[in-house]
Amino acid sequence: MVQKYVFLFFMSSSVFGQMSMRGSGPDGIREGSISSLVSSQVDRADVSENSSTRSVRPNNVARTLPIRINLLSDLGGWNTDLQELEVPELEWELNRGDSETMTFEQAEAYAADRSADGWRLPTLWELEALYRQSEVLNRDLSDDFNNEYLLVNAFWSSTEVEGRSTHIWHIDFGLGLNDEERVDHSFHELELRVRLVRSREA
Repeated sequence: MVQKYVFLFFMSSSVFGQMSMRGSGPDGIREGSISSLVSSQVDRADVSENSSTRSVRPNNVARTLPIRINLLSDLGGWNTDLQELEVPELEWELNRGDSETMTFEQAEAYAADRSADGWRLPTLWELEALYRQSEVLNRDLSDDFNNEYLLVNAFWSSTEVEGRSTHIWHIDFGLGLNDEERVDHSFHELELRVRLVRSREA
């Protein structure tokens, strides 16, 4: 009996020690929070009620944390209509990294077909929030890096360029944070990928 209590005390001390190390400093808290989101999304699964087959389907939703987005700092202040905004916690559609590309009109139609479940095209700020927390996608991006099409990992937003309704903003998830072409806008007819978003379920 004494040995059992000693073992439980040792295990509890070890767990609390790891928790205190992970939470040290604001950066540790931020990284720990996003890492826990990634882990919960990878581990989460829907198990069939039929115990004989016990089939498992991966969850097709990723979640991002609230974040304040200032796109002016990334774009060098050249587009002053992109004000700083607070983006709330959101849910994102997975399995779209290797989806077929489509025009903006096709993207709108795709979102309309899924609107009953709350899905919609993301705003530019929401898409930027996903870019900055892209680890929650768990590598759910295109592997077709040998394709000559430079925008192979670019996704449509729903945000029009002010004064130019034929141009829509998009973000290329295949480019680095400081790449000047990462955040850009294009004609409706350009074919890009689509990743839908919806408000976080309570």
